[in-house]
Amino acid sequence: MGSSNGMVAEIEHREGATIAPHLSARLAQALLAYTLDFERTSDLSLPLTANFVRVLDEAGLDAREIPSIAGVSKEATSMALKFLTNTGYVSVDAKVARLTPKGLEAQAAAPGLHADVERAWTTRPLRKAMAAVLDQRTALSEGLHPYPDGWRARKQYVEQTKAVIDEPTGRLPHYPMVLHRGGWPDGS
Repeated sequence: MGSSNGMVAEIEHREGATIAPHLSARLAQALLAYTLDFERTSDLSLPLTANFVRVLDEAGLDAREIPSIAGVSKEATSMALKFLTNTGYVSVDAKVARLTPKGLEAQAAAPGLHADVERAWTTRPLRKAMAAVLDQRTALSEGLHPYPDGWRARKQYVEQTKAVIDEPTGRLPHYPMVLHRGGWPDGS
């Protein structure tokens, strides 16, 4: 995965690969398997589709608002908008980012691509594991409360932190974005 290829996962999917015993490893393997299945039929990577194409439209959005709406860092937004602009999915004029006709097509295709992957997963044991984890969203969001002296409680991040706590599934990225130095100041 990298910015030059639009965050496309570059790993071979192996049917029957063993699943590690630790929850974090199982979640990572499930996410990677889903990503590979999605990207097999998508022209655009899952991270860019889920985080940026999802929140934009043809009317446009102030590019400075995208990090808080998409739940990703300013650096990740900058990288994503550069790639999406260079490949014709997004145009940015006077700091307003909007989907082009190509971007609107990708946005319209995404629900069908997700449905295809989910349909294919009905026979996989990972589907039940994923459902069990998603049922625990509220409990998992408890870990989002910041330490009083941590960076998430600092002035420039406190508004986003509060928004995530109030609405975790709406204000977190829909797909993890990790840059070469991490996505947030602590590298997470």
